Amino acid sequence: MKRLIWLLLLTGMVVSLSGKEKGKFKERDISGRYYNESGYILEISGNRLTLTEPDSKYDVVVTGAFWADCSFEWIDDQFIELNSACPLEKGYKNSEIRQFSDPDVSPDSVKISFILPYEGTLEISAYGFNPNRDSESNNSDRSVMLPKGKGSISATIGPESFSLAHNLYGAFYGVTFFAPFPYDYRIEEGNNHVEVKLPNIDNSFFEMYYVKGEYARVWKDTITWKGIVYKKGK
Repeated sequence: MKRLIWLLLLTGMVVSLSGKEKGKFKERDISGRYYNESGYILEISGNRLTLTEPDSKYDVVVTGAFWADCSFEWIDDQFIELNSACPLEKGYKNSEIRQFSDPDVSPDSVKISFILPYEGTLEISAYGFNPNRDSESNNSDRSVMLPKGKGSISATIGPESFSLAHNLYGAFYGVTFFAPFPYDYRIEEGNNHVEVKLPNIDNSFFEMYYVKGEYARVWKDTITWKGIVYKKGK
């Protein structure tokens, strides 16, 4: 009898756990377009969510129209969990780093130049060698100079810090900088110029939201995300 009771309890636990994994809450089709008071469009198609802005209305907001591209899954009757692809994968894809001897660069220095489709002013910095050397950037040709030394080097690029805002309150939900060099990258003897090609670092790379494990509430004909309510259009 005791064995039977334990078997029933165990069976009940397995059924309960399997139901929890699959979810006993109601998943429903919420496809369509949702709008907030500022005209932003949150669109649902299958398990994909995108956020676009037809026209920028404020100079303090980063210019651009396509803000977010996420997948989602239901976690209960009223909430979905949102995730976007890691932007670093896009940044490194098809990137290329090569170094060579440049007669136009002083042999006592190393020039790091960046070739990328980003439009606008970039903040570029480099560091490394031993002892650590200060870098001097030149945005006109998107390069940075380092006094030559021994050891590894690294560098970062990103948009001007004052331009990083996704709303009027200064909140920013994207990537603030990108570091293209692999760990322990070193300059070979005789070389003094490093050229970095980043074909996928465009404006959207920094401006789009990076979404990881965020929640949005689905209630009747509305979706609330980041404290903003989007109402379904007719």
